[in-house]
Amino acid sequence: MTISRTDIFNFKSDIECEKYISSHKEFMKSLDVKGLQEIHWVRATPESLLIFSIFDSEEVANQAKSKANEWREKFKFDIHDTLIFDGELIESFRK
Repeated sequence: MTISRTDIFNFKSDIECEKYISSHKEFMKSLDVKGLQEIHWVRATPESLLIFSIFDSEEVANQAKSKANEWREKFKFDIHDTLIFDGELIESFRK
């Protein structure tokens, strides 16, 4: 079952958000998790980031989430609030 995950991060400053974006892109590109199909970073506001990702399975999504949580704890980003939504991907359309 393909899983889609949306992470929403609200940072205490635009500088901290920018720091997270550049670091997270490099982290995810280097992450050795088979089954990550897509990931998209969206700057919602100067202090907010949305990350949309698609994984082959819930197991793969949880493995990536676990590694990302360890990475975030290591760098102690100044995150004000976090929301995470995930569920079965019903359909995807790309033109």
